[in-house]
Amino acid sequence: MSAIDEIIMRQISVALAEDIGAGDITTLATIKAEPIKAVIAAKSDGVLAGLPVADGVFHTLDESIKAVHRIEDSDRFKKGDTIVEYEGNAGAILTGERT
Repeated sequence: MSAIDEIIMRQISVALAEDIGAGDITTLATIKAEPIKAVIAAKSDGVLAGLPVADGVFHTLDESIKAVHRIEDSDRFKKGDTIVEYEGNAGAILTGERT
């Protein structure tokens, strides 16, 4: 793991600790642990940055979450474009989307 990757993973850990602390109580109490598919779609035109961070958040919460990238960092996108699709545990995906 590169020094940059280590910095990213440390920041993800800090963000998750701040957001969920010891656990996401609401998600644990209300969401079944079943597989879902989630999509991140563009709300406006832009240039993608930060996809490895998003992937890192979901992977930290559940290593089995799968990602399908439709575009990569530095690619341009238009409003409505699908950027990435995640598939895996509903609770982990809902917890990670806030971060």
